[in-house]
Amino acid sequence: MWRRRVAATLAVAAVAGLAAGCGGGGSARLTKAQYEQRVQTDGKALTQVTSAISSGVTSPASLKAALANAQKAIGKAADDLGSLAPPVEAEAANAAFVKALRAIDSQLGQIGDALAKGDMTAVLADVEKLGSSKEVAAAKAAAKQLKALGYKLGALGG
Repeated sequence: MWRRRVAATLAVAAVAGLAAGCGGGGSARLTKAQYEQRVQTDGKALTQVTSAISSGVTSPASLKAALANAQKAIGKAADDLGSLAPPVEAEAANAAFVKALRAIDSQLGQIGDALAKGDMTAVLADVEKLGSSKEVAAAKAAAKQLKALGYKLGALGG
């Protein structure tokens, strides 16, 4: 029971965390098409990780590995997309995404810490907290905003 609940909540949180990518610095402002391509490419990597979480968590050890992979994927996507200069109309949504991705990454670390202590009650509580966190809500709102602006977010926009 705990495996399904943990896997499902982590998958939703991770996908929400990258549903629209993020952006910030960088020297050359991307076109809408270039930005969409980058979001979709990084989104595919995160989708693979969340699929592994959804189907591959069968024990605390496999959850630990899945958490580590999810953190790595979210961190890499945040670093990659955070280094871009998105189109002007996407800047506000991207600022929310950078913050959300970093917070989700941190929350996954807290879940991993509880798991390392063998405290499954804390793991479940932290997973529930993540699933209903303001960061996940902010990521969803940013994705909605970008979709309203006509951005095609690929598999993560659905």
